[in-house]
Amino acid sequence: MNFLKLQLLIVYRLMKGLGIIISVLLLCVAGLLLYILSLAPQTNIILVDAALVAGFHYSRGDRELLQILYGSEKRLLMAEYVLLSTPLIAICALRLYWLPLLMCLAIAIALPMLPRPRLQFTMFTFPFLLKGSYQYAGSMRTLLIPYLLGIFASCMGLLYHNINITYATLLLFVYLLGFLICQPVRKSHLMFYSSPLRMIHLQSIYAIGNTFALLCPFFAILLIHKADALVIGEVVMIYILATIFLFQSELIRYFKIDNPIVIMIVLSALFMVDAIGYMKTVMIPLAAFTTLLLSFMVYSKYSA
Repeated sequence: MNFLKLQLLIVYRLMKGLGIIISVLLLCVAGLLLYILSLAPQTNIILVDAALVAGFHYSRGDRELLQILYGSEKRLLMAEYVLLSTPLIAICALRLYWLPLLMCLAIAIALPMLPRPRLQFTMFTFPFLLKGSYQYAGSMRTLLIPYLLGIFASCMGLLYHNINITYATLLLFVYLLGFLICQPVRKSHLMFYSSPLRMIHLQSIYAIGNTFALLCPFFAILLIHKADALVIGEVVMIYILATIFLFQSELIRYFKIDNPIVIMIVLSALFMVDAIGYMKTVMIPLAAFTTLLLSFMVYSKYSA
């Protein structure tokens, strides 16, 4: 089968599996993001294209398979990356941004020609990529439509100069995700970990990776609105505090609290401490201390 036809078939089957409602929402969000990007400076378009193409290029693991099936994978990758960059190239053409247009084409053509470094490290697990941690993936099946609606509302807020909508939807999403994650763990699940320390370490890795993957659209909207040092600092602060809260939610699971009201009270208290830490940095040490205390309690509970 032709390589590009195969790629289009994969996209078609993905959208068919998601259903018409979610597919339409995804297309609306993508279209709105492209419209907002068309209003951004030329350098932003180049940076977005470079990040998009590089993300696909360095995360794919099918280059050897393509070489076996089609002989040479470089031309195939060039064609795929040009196709991937087509919306951004169209924006540049409509806005008469000739230099960014040439840069987008150059990135798509040059990147497959560059040597690919072979790094040995453990990848984060993301809910929408290859090996999602099941708790985040299961929670996002429930939150997918609210998540997309939140991104759509944030884009509308950016379009109408009301960035507070982005902050509100981001905080609401983090709280709801934390509540869904915080479900009592089963005894059989504990058999997958060699030690309590390994269990805590993996939950922290999941929180770091999944928080970044899920909040990236909100961070991009905040940076498109105003990319100065203050906003970059706010984005970093929000990421750290959201990671702490989701890690705390993971730790609460291991106390096996069956009463959802008690879980809501505990999580609300933790969320308030973390949210206040965004406004008053003096609360950040308290949030960090609470996380360390919960980690120690979980370690003590399961090492006995």
